[in-house]
Amino acid sequence: DAALGDYIRWRNQRARPKTGFATGSKIRHPDYPLKAA
Repeated sequence: DAALGDYIRWRNQRARPKTGFATGSKIRHPDYPLKAA
């Protein structure tokens, strides 16, 4: 348990926001048609 907690704390300290995620996806374009209910 202690090792898992240590790993999670270590990982969270080094977390970075995802950049360049799905850059080629059509949903990221502003002209993508929205389908709202």
